[in-house]
Amino acid sequence: MNSNYSILCRTLADNEIDFERHPDVHVVVANLQLIHTRATLVAHAPPNEPFVSIMVTLPVNMPAERRAAVGELLHRLNYDLRIGTFEFSYDDGEVRFHVSVLLPSKNYNLSGKALLHWLAVAMHSLDGFSPTILRVATTNVSPAHAHEQSEAEFREYLHGLDSGSDQPVA
Repeated sequence: MNSNYSILCRTLADNEIDFERHPDVHVVVANLQLIHTRATLVAHAPPNEPFVSIMVTLPVNMPAERRAAVGELLHRLNYDLRIGTFEFSYDDGEVRFHVSVLLPSKNYNLSGKALLHWLAVAMHSLDGFSPTILRVATTNVSPAHAHEQSEAEFREYLHGLDSGSDQPVA
């Protein structure tokens, strides 16, 4: 049995991120104001499982008429990712970024610093690519063209963050 849920709650509180606790299911939920967008964080840290799951969801669903284009863009983005993945519901247009942290055993406890790193990966990945995702969702730009532009835009986004900081923006 691990203490990752408690560590997650303490890490969010220590970083002044307001969140709701759902201890019966080992989940926390937080509404975030990131640099480019608002988002919802859902993190699941079950005590008897060797993983922590972190999902950050855009606050708007993609319009039905642009879902195929958004799906293609997310597929292209996922191809280049090394950590995490964009997930997309064609049914309702929900977009989220998901990171699963696999632990060596169900008794392993992540440090607060490690949890903060994984939270930052998820938050910055969604936030940094959100302008590209929303551009494809709301204009007639092609997913291929948006994808080509996204790498430089994301690099610029990361450059604008504090150097060396794993602090999530909330």
